[in-house]
Amino acid sequence: KPYGVAVGPNGRVYVTDTASSRVFAFDPDTKLVSYIGENGGARLSKPVGVAVDRQGAILLADDVGNVVWRITPAAK
Repeated sequence: KPYGVAVGPNGRVYVTDTASSRVFAFDPDTKLVSYIGENGGARLSKPVGVAVDRQGAILLADDVGNVVWRITPAAK
């Protein structure tokens, strides 16, 4: 069940999915889809909100446990 949407500074679109406990990332250049959660890097329960700051860090609001996750981009 899609819930929240955000667009990062690189054009990548993030969509929270409460049913699968994941956040999907859609890359506009490569057309690849990746995800965060359940074997994708973070233990999410019910992600409801997503935002991306200017540096590309992803902020996720998880309704279960009232937690906000901050995931920073990989170092280059």
